[in-house]
Amino acid sequence: MKKIPLRKMIQDFSDQFKWWYYDGRTGEAIIVLCKEGSWETIRVFDPLWLTNLSEQDVTTLYKCQPFFDVADIDQALQYVKVIRICFAFDIHAGVNWKTRTKEMLKTN
Repeated sequence: MKKIPLRKMIQDFSDQFKWWYYDGRTGEAIIVLCKEGSWETIRVFDPLWLTNLSEQDVTTLYKCQPFFDVADIDQALQYVKVIRICFAFDIHAGVNWKTRTKEMLKTN
C-alpha cells in the first residue's frame, strides 16, 4: 500500500464550528457545526481522517479540546494527538507529502 486511504472531509468549516466531542458509544469523534441556525455534524471514525482537513480547520480543532467521558480518555486522546501532530508539522489537506517528508527529515 503506497497511500493511506483517507475519507473526503468537509473543508473550511471553522466559521461554523461550535464544539467537538468523542462519542464512546459509536467510537467516533463528532464535530458540531452551525450555520444560520442549521446544525450539522461531521463524524470521524478514524483519527487519521483528520489529516485531510484544511489548515484552518486543523488550527481550530487544535485550539478547542474535545469533550469526552473520563472512561473514554484513551480513545479520545488519539484524536487529540493526531491534531497536535498535524498542527506541529503543518500536515493538512493540500500538502505535498513527498516535499513535506523531505523537509521534516532535514530538520531532524
